[in-house]
Amino acid sequence: MTIGADRTVLILGSGNLAGDQTAEAVLDTAGFDADLGVQSALWNGEQFDLEAYEAVVVLNSFNWRTDIPVAGQQALIDYVEEGGGLVTGEWLIWNDLTPLADLLPVEADNRSWITESSLVYTLNTPDVTINQELNDRVDASANTETNGSETLFLAKPGATTFYNSVQTDRAGLVGWDYEDGRVISFSSVIADTELQSTDFAQLFVNSVDWSLDGEASAESRLDARLREFYNAH
Repeated sequence: MTIGADRTVLILGSGNLAGDQTAEAVLDTAGFDADLGVQSALWNGEQFDLEAYEAVVVLNSFNWRTDIPVAGQQALIDYVEEGGGLVTGEWLIWNDLTPLADLLPVEADNRSWITESSLVYTLNTPDVTINQELNDRVDASANTETNGSETLFLAKPGATTFYNSVQTDRAGLVGWDYEDGRVISFSSVIADTELQSTDFAQLFVNSVDWSLDGEASAESRLDARLREFYNAH
């Protein structure tokens, strides 16, 4: 399989259109070519050709009660094994899906979660791509409309914890290389609430960039266009 080029990203949606469109706009303003696909809960591996994309973002928050079909999970596994990038937000880890769980760099600590109105990540392992344009601390408001705000993460052996979560006292952003691809997972929901923080939005962009196995790029730096987008919404 040949993975797509030109910073193309497919977003599998959360079940909340406004938040999914915000994620798409954030990526587009950072120089990616993002497409908003079907909801993650409806993804069966056939609606979009993954070979056309360098990375896939899985948002699984408002639709967390419906598991991703097994065929869709397997398509994501095959995609990453062949060199694709995968970025996930909660509640994908908490759902502990089979067979997808083996692909992911973390597991949920006793399937535990918290509900907090704020989100604070602190730097654990520096990385030139993950940390670009960021300080050692990332603050955001947290979405609590999906019965929680974060999963308590346990990083798997061989995974890298880039940021820790102050609220959970656990890993917050964790990634690893898997076969020929890369996977990185946020302990939090990725919704419009979190993405209103320009620092969190930058971390989201950087994580997608990291999943492409690329160096830090000026194209991924959020600028006034993002703030203009927020002011208009």
